[in-house]
Amino acid sequence: VAALRVSVEALDIDSDLQFLMILESGRLSYRATRWFLRHRAQWTDIEQTTRHFQPGVRELVEHLPRLLAASAQSSLSQFVQRMTEAGVPESLSCQVAGLRLMSAGLDIIEVAHNSTFTVEQVAAGYFSLGLALEFNWLREQLRNQTLENHWQRLAALAYRDDLDLLQRELLARIDSESEKGGDLCQTIEGWIKNHTAFVEHWKNLLAQFREQGSLDFAMYSVALEALRKLVAA
Repeated sequence: VAALRVSVEALDIDSDLQFLMILESGRLSYRATRWFLRHRAQWTDIEQTTRHFQPGVRELVEHLPRLLAASAQSSLSQFVQRMTEAGVPESLSCQVAGLRLMSAGLDIIEVAHNSTFTVEQVAAGYFSLGLALEFNWLREQLRNQTLENHWQRLAALAYRDDLDLLQRELLARIDSESEKGGDLCQTIEGWIKNHTAFVEHWKNLLAQFREQGSLDFAMYSVALEALRKLVAA
C-alpha cells in the first residue's frame, strides 16, 4: 500500500482525483486494522501473522485484474475509467480500484486456509457469491450512506463488518460442502438452487429496499437479520 501511495502522489493529475486515490489506500489500511482487532486481537506475534497472511495477499495481488472482472462491480469499472481518462496508467488504475476488493482479502485467505481450493479459486467464489446474492449492492449503499454524526459512522462500520463476516461464513459453509477437485463456483450455484425459498426472500427484501430509493439504519438491521437466517439455512 505504501509503494502504491508513492506512485499516486507522483502523478500530475487533478488534485481531487489524486486525493480520492490516496483515500482508497487509507480506507484499506483502516479496514484491515479493524479486521485484525475484531478477528485476531490475540495474535501478538507479528512475524507469525505475516507468515500466515502474506502468501495469500501476494496471490490476490497477482490475480487482481481477473478478480476485478469477476467482481462485476460497475462502480469499480467506472472508477477505473475515470482514472484512465484523467491520465492515470491503466495498471495503476486497476491497482487502486482493486484496493476495494482487497478489503475482502483477509476473509478470503481465512476461508482458503481451511479449504482444498487455492486463494484465487476462493476469491472467485467469494465474488461470485457476492454477485449472485447482491451483497455488492448492499455494500455500495453503506458506502454512500449519508452519515450525520459519530454514532451513525460507528453503526455503518458495524453493519459493514457484519455483512463481511456473514458472507465469509456462508462461503465457508458452501466450501465445506464442495467435493475435492470440484468447482467452487458451481457448488455455489447448486447451493443457491437448493435454497430457493431463502434466496428469493432475500432478493425480494433487496427489491423492496430499491423501491424506497434510499436506505436507513433500520433497513440494514433487517437485511442483516435476514442474511443470518440465510447463512443458517
